[in-house]
Amino acid sequence: MTNLPPLASIRAFEVAARHLSFTKAADELCVTQSAVSRHIRHLEDRLGRQLFIRGHRTLLLTPAGEKYAGELAGVFRQLGWATDRAARSSNEQQLLIHAYTTFAMYWLVPRLKRFREAHPDIEIQLTAATSEANAEQQQAHAILRVGPGQFENAQPIFPVCMVPICTPELRDTYLSDPNDLSQLSRVTLLHSLAVKGNWPSWLRRTGAYSVEPDRGFWFEASAMAYTAAERGLGVALAQYYFIDDELRRKALVVPFPYGWQSERVYCLTWPHRYSRLEPLVRFREWLASEVEAQRQGLDDSFLIRV
Repeated sequence: MTNLPPLASIRAFEVAARHLSFTKAADELCVTQSAVSRHIRHLEDRLGRQLFIRGHRTLLLTPAGEKYAGELAGVFRQLGWATDRAARSSNEQQLLIHAYTTFAMYWLVPRLKRFREAHPDIEIQLTAATSEANAEQQQAHAILRVGPGQFENAQPIFPVCMVPICTPELRDTYLSDPNDLSQLSRVTLLHSLAVKGNWPSWLRRTGAYSVEPDRGFWFEASAMAYTAAERGLGVALAQYYFIDDELRRKALVVPFPYGWQSERVYCLTWPHRYSRLEPLVRFREWLASEVEAQRQGLDDSFLIRV
């Protein structure tokens, strides 16, 4: 391992980079401003490069400093989590899970109350993103992914099945004929930047060639498109198994009975080293029971698979 600079110098730099202020860094670290400056000078000398551009009233990161600060932020976050886990009493257990944003918001989080009731001794730390897990997020005990893929271990959850969704009012006003897909040209299509090909694929598979696939509103996450649909903005494509509650409440409806079911499957994945981790084993058992309960209670018989 490389001979590391003193941790105090690294910590002083990380805090100063976060605030872009030696004064605020000194306040957070409960030291003097000159001590922060001294630590950072020492760090720059050790690294052989400048980390900050110091102005009269400004403090900016150099490109090297910006890159170093970004990497250190993740390291200190991991240290914080490790410290929290070490400080917990022996009868408490924590499970780190990373998921796609929309899966977390629309499927997992609404069910976590039941997990808590069944396993009150397990605490969950849930992170989410719209893309594949990065290096830091891959430190989780389990990661929700979409397969098929080269995973060490994977537990299938449900297939990807995309259906159009909108409010009952929008359907009744603009999409009253469930057999006429050309009506979609009369409404706003709601897209997710995370899965740009969904609307073109669905329209192509249903033969709705007259509908322009790329027009409408674009959102970073599918969850945002779902929310926009629920507010009456237009029609989104949704994973059918995410919206069972909204369908039961009639907050959303499926105006056309066509479900695009691809070969891709949502999976819970985990590294070999966590295969026998008790909180993960119990979470996997609970997950399987939730999926089975949903499968029995969700009517998808009306869907025409395309």
